[in-house]
Amino acid sequence: MAHDQRPYTDIDKERSLILRLSVGGRTNATLDCFSPLGMEDGGIRDIDIRATSSLNASASAIHGRLNHIGGYGGWCPDQQPYYNGTGPIHKEFIQVEFPRPFRIKGIITQPRARGVEGIRRFLVSYRQDQENNEKYAWLYDGRSHKHRFFQGNSLSELKPPLVADGIRIIPEICPRRQVCLRFELLGCQIEGAIVTYKMLQGNSLDGRYNFTDSSYDGLTEGRFLFFGLGMLTDGRLANEDLTVNNGLGWIGWNMIETPKPYIIFDFLNKRIFISATFHCNVKDQTHIELFSRVEIRFDKTMWNGSPPDLMQEPREISFPSSSSINRNVTIDLCRRVGKSVRFNFTYRGQWILISEVIFNS
Repeated sequence: MAHDQRPYTDIDKERSLILRLSVGGRTNATLDCFSPLGMEDGGIRDIDIRATSSLNASASAIHGRLNHIGGYGGWCPDQQPYYNGTGPIHKEFIQVEFPRPFRIKGIITQPRARGVEGIRRFLVSYRQDQENNEKYAWLYDGRSHKHRFFQGNSLSELKPPLVADGIRIIPEICPRRQVCLRFELLGCQIEGAIVTYKMLQGNSLDGRYNFTDSSYDGLTEGRFLFFGLGMLTDGRLANEDLTVNNGLGWIGWNMIETPKPYIIFDFLNKRIFISATFHCNVKDQTHIELFSRVEIRFDKTMWNGSPPDLMQEPREISFPSSSSINRNVTIDLCRRVGKSVRFNFTYRGQWILISEVIFNS
């Protein structure tokens, strides 16, 4: 599980970066799910922040807010039990709980105010099931399957993002060296309950048009994208004129390089699926056309090779503008119940272009 980090220098520069930082070169922090979640501004309540221990009352968990200068200037765990230990030790943590799951994409950590005590590195654990209050899972490296360490006093980007209603930061403790920290979580609320989608990366056309998911925030292995979200769920419809930005915003596959295109959507919980609408591009007198058919599978039939649950043709079509180029294609999902849904597309022409997918469920 990869992550990007850079050393902490000046927190005002760090805060400015949050407002500018975006995935795939975009600039709207909220739409790109990289907004502060409330440690600094108090959006996260004191009662939702707790820690295993504190050095004293002035160094309790509520003082662990980013840029907080009150009290001892940060959260500092009680390290007296480890004074004669050998270390490193990973037993103390500070925890934030949310009333509902959030998508967490980054963590900013900084030392305590008016002091030099910080953290050299830290681990993360998280919870996705609020009903099981103590079921926290360690964050592992997706490739090495070892605990993922993050550098302290820095901005750490989580890739892929976490979906969690609780998160713990576990600082690495070395005996006789006090650690303290303040922090902020970066991310957004989950919209529409879509947690991730998986698919094959798009193709390029004539070396000019790039129909790839450039804002996908998950992992990539070869052309396989997984554990992330990107342009298909960002709420933005791509420009119908492909010459604008060389096709940016469209995800496209051609039948030569990607003979069997598919998309798998994973949701936060089980739901009744009524329909799915695909925003597609059709360009007359070219090979860019609507898909001719889509096979649909839910949950249990996803991978077992059994026949699809549904097989639909694009019949309900609307025009989002006065142009005859773009189409909104609504597929009936017949009120099927599931937590995941897979769409396998069949070509009508040589290309399929999709900009956005919206579910009614």
